Amino acid sequence: MRIALLTESADPGTVRWCERLVRSLPEYAFQHVGPGPRRPHPRRGPRGRARVRCLRSYEALVRALVDPRESDGFPAALYALAESAGDRGLAAALPAPDDAQRVLERAWRSPGAGEAAADPTVRDVLTAADLLDRCLRPAAVPWCRDAADPPDLCHVVDGGPTALPALLARRLHGTPFVVSDRRLHLREQYLDRTAGQHRTPGRALLLTFLRLLAQETGRQAALTLPADEHSLRWQQRCGADPARTRLVRDGIADPGHPAAGPEPEAPTLLWVRTPGDTCPPEALRAAFARVREQVPAAQLRMYDAEPTDPPGPGLVYGEGSVVLLPAPALPRPEPLVAAMLSGRAVIAGDLGVAREVVGPAGLLIPPGDPQALADACTALLCDPERRARLGTAGRQRAQELYSAEAAADAFRTAYLDAVSRWPAFPTAGGRTAEPFARPAEYWAAAPLPERETA
Repeated sequence: MRIALLTESADPGTVRWCERLVRSLPEYAFQHVGPGPRRPHPRRGPRGRARVRCLRSYEALVRALVDPRESDGFPAALYALAESAGDRGLAAALPAPDDAQRVLERAWRSPGAGEAAADPTVRDVLTAADLLDRCLRPAAVPWCRDAADPPDLCHVVDGGPTALPALLARRLHGTPFVVSDRRLHLREQYLDRTAGQHRTPGRALLLTFLRLLAQETGRQAALTLPADEHSLRWQQRCGADPARTRLVRDGIADPGHPAAGPEPEAPTLLWVRTPGDTCPPEALRAAFARVREQVPAAQLRMYDAEPTDPPGPGLVYGEGSVVLLPAPALPRPEPLVAAMLSGRAVIAGDLGVAREVVGPAGLLIPPGDPQALADACTALLCDPERRARLGTAGRQRAQELYSAEAAADAFRTAYLDAVSRWPAFPTAGGRTAEPFARPAEYWAAAPLPERETA
């Protein structure tokens, strides 16, 4: 089976996740399809009758984004725009910048436009046209339109515009796809702190596009495969069908990673500040001052990094008696799992996936509460037996929930289920082509010429 892995980001976490998946399923042929071109290239846009068709489809798409009454027409407009370019790909269907800006300005000034588009400026129009162009450009990859050799299955690793090639391949060739959306793309955009560079009309257009795209992706996906309950709830709110949603936890617990060795002589708190951690160092120092009142020999070590991929978690976390993650803002379990695999007792802020990952094998505290953090640290530093018990339970829990073998089996089952229920090439030979329609004994017993022509 040939599987196209669709990713938007080249961040190390996504790369490691894809590498683990490929290594765990050597029987499949994976093809990685990374992010498309980011900057719009100079173009003249379609000409003649093609220009009329493309502009009509583009305008329908824009109206679906700016007029809430026409949002139901988003899927039809999106597919019409992609199909209006024929075999030239979606990039050929995108209008020239001047045409796109005129369409946007006309739509925003129409009576049904949303309040966010009230009185747009020239800058708003230029920004929105550029944002929409960037969102649509991932669908310009040629393989999703090539009927000669499409993949058997697409796996959308990241959400958002990454799903566009999978949607087009399914519509044009019947190729099924599954969605992981590891980064919770729509949530990431809503929480983007750098979005202030765009005025409200452009940002509203972008978020509406991503929201409607997430809904269409959820409707068309063969299966949605969230990695945790937090992601599952978010994806179902974004339109994923609960009947076609399966929880597949990441296989990030490497049983070969050793646990930490003996604890340091002095009782030590180890703070690992993950990217996006909302706990300021001043709050941690205030909590530590309260700990020192009860445990004068206590020490505090601070790391401003995420040691999720060292030679062994124990080599990093072994420097502490207790590992602190007071505000793990990332919606991913990797930092928590890495800490738990070390065999050290973990104190984590009750945010995101922390409750699901840590469970009863660690201590959860309200985020932003220095007194609660100090009380938890003091309780563990004064009780070596409890520390050891929680450390062992945490390591066992991480190995059980995030087993690489269990994740590989779950993805293998999901891939086969997706291909068998949503068969690719639905009109091959003028009739429905069912994968695995013939048993293995047929291919083993059939003469070689017959097998070659079957």
